[in-house]
Amino acid sequence: MSQAVWMALNKFKPTAEEMVGKFAEAAEAAGKVLVSAMSERAPKRTGALSRGIVIEPEKTESGISVKVGPGTSVFYGRWVELGVQSGPRARPAQPFMRPAMDESRGQILAAVKKVLKK
Repeated sequence: MSQAVWMALNKFKPTAEEMVGKFAEAAEAAGKVLVSAMSERAPKRTGALSRGIVIEPEKTESGISVKVGPGTSVFYGRWVELGVQSGPRARPAQPFMRPAMDESRGQILAAVKKVLKK
């Protein structure tokens, strides 16, 4: 292959840095879908829990991930999800995080595919 053809082909190959950026964008798109689904399903006594669902993208040694769930302002979200079994504040579970994930799998995959196809 001639040098000119090789150089032209290399322009179309994404660099590792570009791929990491694309995967980060895809992970964030997936996270946004999940934030929306969780916020929609969260119990709405005051609305704080619904408004407090956040997305936290992060790069790790093994790749890129996003954490989606109750932010620090609504730390009690995990207790709402799982319930509290004993004590004066015992409450039954009101799952909203896991059901949101289960119900939005298709939308999450579609969001990732859309970003990766760009």
